[in-house]
Amino acid sequence: MTAVVHYEPVVVKIKAYQSWSAETHYLWGLSFRCPLLVGRVYLVRLRIKSIASTGKVNRRLEMLEKGRREEVLDKLRRNAGSIMD
Repeated sequence: MTAVVHYEPVVVKIKAYQSWSAETHYLWGLSFRCPLLVGRVYLVRLRIKSIASTGKVNRRLEMLEKGRREEVLDKLRRNAGSIMD
């Protein structure tokens, strides 16, 4: 005589979606947004410096066109001296 064994199926409950806590969302947001913000601040600052130096160059070119060569050369010498100090 053979024994008949009945197996009951094993039900495994898998949670398909695990909700994240508010802290996890906050940390992920910071880790991705902070470098972007720092990069934007750097680019804005660089652009402002570029605009300022362009303005100086344009003023000096206008002075050269008007015939104030010595005044332009004096300003350039003063700037070079302040950079070297």
